[in-house]
Amino acid sequence: MIKKTLIPIIDDVISNLGKTPRYILIDNGYWDIKSLEYAYLRNIIPIIPDINQSKYRNGTNATNQYSKHNMLFHPVEEYYKCPYDKMENTGIHKIKGENKRVFKSTKCPECPFHDKCAKNSKYRVFYESSHPLILEMRKNFIAAVELFLYKYRGIFSEGGFGTLKNAREYHDLKRRGKQKADIDLKIEAIVDNLIKIRNHLKATLITIP
Repeated sequence: MIKKTLIPIIDDVISNLGKTPRYILIDNGYWDIKSLEYAYLRNIIPIIPDINQSKYRNGTNATNQYSKHNMLFHPVEEYYKCPYDKMENTGIHKIKGENKRVFKSTKCPECPFHDKCAKNSKYRVFYESSHPLILEMRKNFIAAVELFLYKYRGIFSEGGFGTLKNAREYHDLKRRGKQKADIDLKIEAIVDNLIKIRNHLKATLITIP
């Protein structure tokens, strides 16, 4: 997926609508920090899942309770709920020259799941960007999901693919890269044309014993 495409999208939306939208709903792969800053400076609230929220919604490693994206994040108190305790925000630390928020639990060494979760480390630690808009984006996305706002993104999804799936009623079309999407579309088109031919000829199915 192409990175850093949110800025021209915002410009196109404003140009086409003739006004600035209040919200913009978009996938995780289309943003970066500059894009978030660009949106907020224009009073646009971006509704975007971060990488962990995206993995959770896609069901990535859904059965692995020790995966970060399967640990519920509480944005107000800023902690992850791990299988045993809370992984709390311990503050901002400089990691490899970059300021990071650090999450960990003091009870990690005594946790009965330690060997499966932290493995060879004494503590399971999460490092995240300290940029304030990252947390703001996460809070906005959680609120949008609770209000069923984000689900409407699917109606207008992926440009031409959204048209094919909704307006043209190719509901089973799945986008899995250009080559596979091309195969899916050809199969859907063949079936659609066969139905049209059958209806035009008023043909019926004949069962041959």
